[in-house]
Amino acid sequence: LKWQVSNEETLHGYAIYRSASENGTFLRVNPDLLNVAGADAFSQYEWRDTTAVPGQTYWYYIGIVKKDGTKKRLSDPQKVVAK
Repeated sequence: LKWQVSNEETLHGYAIYRSASENGTFLRVNPDLLNVAGADAFSQYEWRDTTAVPGQTYWYYIGIVKKDGTKKRLSDPQKVVAK
């Protein structure tokens, strides 16, 4: 997964969620939050799901955790075929 964020001032970290279907149950796949880069300008991120089975289709979305503990979706679910 790759993404870019323009303002991380209020963010604490990122959580990655995965499902076998677009409307299925999404479970968090990264045990630890991905830390924010803390850059003033655009920050770019890349994350690889090392537990994915090659050739299997998954749906992912990126979640954010704000400094106040609030959790929200950063993206809509995206279809990915594992390599």
